[in-house]
Amino acid sequence: MSSASRLRYEKYLEEYAKKDYIEALDILKIEFGDFLRNAEIGKNVSFCGLKARKLSIKLRDMMKIFREKSLELENEKRKVKEKNEKNKNLIKDEKCEDINDFDEF
Repeated sequence: MSSASRLRYEKYLEEYAKKDYIEALDILKIEFGDFLRNAEIGKNVSFCGLKARKLSIKLRDMMKIFREKSLELENEKRKVKEKNEKNKNLIKDEKCEDINDFDEF
């Protein structure tokens, strides 16, 4: 890979890393479709086979980036779920205290 194409490739990966989860997933789907199409055609046409190999390397790098995004999203969801559970428990405790206050009268 020449230095100019390597720079374009790295810039493409940097731009991909800046995308949010949904946009990154859509781009990944498109790239995966291109890979499958070239791999299927590559059985008979060697140029498409070589292109499929290049796309597989690109997909591997994109999957690494996407995995990080996916884990970040999963951690955010887990934190929100824990916060909601904590708030539910606080509300339950407050209701129990209110019921106990009512019994005093």
